Amino acid sequence: MNGELPGREITEDTALGGRIRVRQFRSGYRFSIDAVLLAHEAARRPGESVVDLGTGCGIISLIIGYLRPQRRICGVEYDTGSVRLARENIKSNQMADRITILEGDIRRLRRQDLGPDMTPDLLVSNPPFRPVNAGRINPDTRRAAARHELTLTLADLAAAARRLLNKNGRFLVIYPAWRCAELLAALSNQDLAPKRLRPVYSRPEARDARLLLVEAVRSGRPGLEFLRPLYLHEGRTPDETGKNGRPDYSAEVARMLEPAREAESAGLR
Repeated sequence: MNGELPGREITEDTALGGRIRVRQFRSGYRFSIDAVLLAHEAARRPGESVVDLGTGCGIISLIIGYLRPQRRICGVEYDTGSVRLARENIKSNQMADRITILEGDIRRLRRQDLGPDMTPDLLVSNPPFRPVNAGRINPDTRRAAARHELTLTLADLAAAARRLLNKNGRFLVIYPAWRCAELLAALSNQDLAPKRLRPVYSRPEARDARLLLVEAVRSGRPGLEFLRPLYLHEGRTPDETGKNGRPDYSAEVARMLEPAREAESAGLR
């Protein structure tokens, strides 16, 4: 089914095996496996108050809210249309009692903007990742803003995390592996000590990591732990659809997409 906001086509999609229903724009940011990985990693971290920086359609907040129903979550988004969709998604998935959506510019966001009852223990973000001088910029301005640092740079994001977190607060981000040095430097420059790094590979035989899941701690002590790799696919080289039209995910990723099994094994529900 398709819905519409003025001038923008909307699709209706699902996550976690249909347990979460999401309306999102056909053009612009559309969630992918990256959001699922980040949300599951966040669900394993301590903290009862979570802020999702650049929430888009609200998918990361929704997955965390499903896996950790006791948490209070605030999603922040600057695009007015995405804010409206995210709020609709929160309501339609019956999570309005624990998730709020704030319209605002992350570059100017202050802790008091989150409300009197929200002191975040954990920040999460799946931000734009390409510098403006890297690669062709999509002529669709919304797609371009979702991928290139047109409105939010890595330095902007790290500075926002520092403003919002108390001492020992955690920041969890997913980012391309090829920008590892820049990411770690940007975090360190804002008194965010990188503490854990988990590389994400397309498959075990891949030479280079594709993504990094990095956790940093505000005013944390030095010391970075390298965690075991996460493989998106296992066995044969994956194609776009895999067997029977379904993605050929690794056992670990497949468990993330089976929320009942994952929640039970992780003690989340």
